[in-house]
Amino acid sequence: MNTVSFLLYCFIVTFTPGPTNIMILSTLKHSGTRQALRYIYGATLAY
Repeated sequence: MNTVSFLLYCFIVTFTPGPTNIMILSTLKHSGTRQALRYIYGATLAY
């Protein structure tokens, strides 16, 4: 894999919210920090 391509991919993924990030922000707004942390841990394990 080309290193430049990989770094470009990492840069783009860092600044574009994916569906998981949007769900975490929504959960944080509606259910609070504790529920959002559980979702973050689950998403991290799934990734």
